[in-house]
This record gives sequence, structure tokens and C-alpha cells, in this order.
Amino acid sequence: MGQLSVAGVETWTTQRILGFFNRAFDSKDLIEGVLKDDPGTGTGKYVIGEVVAQRIIDRRNALPGQQYSSLTQLNGIQGMGVDKFHDLVYTFRLPAAEAFKEAMYTNVISANWKLESHTSRWNDQQEFLDLVDNPSLFQNWLATEIGRIAKVKFDLRFSAADACSRLEASHQIVYDSGHLAAFAFAFWFYRFDLDNWFQYEQVVQETNLYLDFMPNVLDRTELRLFVGFENQNLLAEPATVKDLPVVVNYGEQAVTIWAAQLND
Repeated sequence: MGQLSVAGVETWTTQRILGFFNRAFDSKDLIEGVLKDDPGTGTGKYVIGEVVAQRIIDRRNALPGQQYSSLTQLNGIQGMGVDKFHDLVYTFRLPAAEAFKEAMYTNVISANWKLESHTSRWNDQQEFLDLVDNPSLFQNWLATEIGRIAKVKFDLRFSAADACSRLEASHQIVYDSGHLAAFAFAFWFYRFDLDNWFQYEQVVQETNLYLDFMPNVLDRTELRLFVGFENQNLLAEPATVKDLPVVVNYGEQAVTIWAAQLND
């Protein structure tokens, strides 16, 4: 059995893999995990069988705090080979916002929905933190970014100023608990048409995976909801709802602006 090499695996990818194993209540949670085969390995569909899943759980439960803290702790688990490790990296390397959007279309919403994510990333951690942890700078950046998006979408000449005034007219609620953020974001979707398209619980399952996945608070995914923000004719066309969901992903050093419309 080859040793697992973590060279080249991004920190946030590592944290998502560790979170996947640490959140599992039992082996069933690993077997039912949504994992994808790495096409580069050519090994076929990825499957964690019941025996291997139990070995992963047993190893975890024998560790300090009953939690994995490093991918190298998976070394030596029979059946957890290099190919399976590649599949894990392939699955969790997909940015969280993209994975959430894909899951929503696969499991919850249909083609008459238009769900859009606009993500900005920073390579420099300090530059990222200086922006997202400064409310005034962050709101100014957000207004400019919304203006840029609106100009492309609607060809609006003064959209940045419009975005700024709409942001100033709204009030911000910060959900730094991924668990609470998951319920708030799910309710934003639910308000589009109540339960005519899906059950609230369906959305919570997906928003929880998106917002409450990172095991470390320093790598948290934070929801900043601008309550009262009018999305119509700026980020979305009717039918849409008020309030602007913005997700700050500290682990990925990324900010995602979400917009949605129901083409009913």
C-alpha cells in the first residue's frame, strides 16, 4: 500500500476532506457521501465500502479528540489507497460555491431556476483579511463588484452608485456560525415560492453542507445577509426576492455574491 502524498493539496481542500471524515456519525455517513471518481486515475466509480468506512471511523475514534487533524493519519488504513485518496482530493477540490450550485440543481431546483454565483478570490491572505474584516471597506468593495456584475448583466451605466444606495438602505446580519447560516440561507431560497418547488428541509441539507463544513473556525464559511436589499433589475430579474446573500469563505479566501430568479 503506497503512502498518501499531500504535496500540492490546497489547505482548504485538506480541511474539507478532514471535515468529511470528522463529521461522520458512523460508517454509513461515509458510504452515502457524495464522492466523485477522478477521471485521471481511470479506476471507475469511487466507492467507500462498508469495511473500509468502518476502518476509517475506527482510526478516527482512536485519535486524540477522536478527530483527524492531518491527511497523513489516513496512511496504513487497509483499503484506503492512493487511488481512493486521489478521488477524495478530486471531489473536495471543487470550490465550495460551485459544489453547492451543482448540488442545488441536482437535488433541489429545476431548470426554471437561474442560480448565479459571482466569486472573487485572493492569493494574499492578509489582503483578503484586511478587506473582509473591515466593514466599511468591504461594503465599498461589494458595491463596486455588484455594479460590475449589473453592468454586464443589464448594461447599467450607474449601477455601482445604485448598488451603494441599496446597500446603505439595507442592514447586515452576519452569521458566523455555519449551522445558523445554513438555516438563514435556506429560508432565503424558500421565500421564492414557499413549498411549491421543494421542501425547506431539502434546501437545509445542501446549505448545511456548504456553510457548515469547515471544522476550524479560522477556516469558517460566513454568511453576510443584507436584509432589505432589492435585487430586482440589478442582480436578478423577476421573480426574485429581497435580501442579498454574500458568503465569505475564510478557508478558500473567497467571497461569493449570490443571486437567483425563478422563471416561472
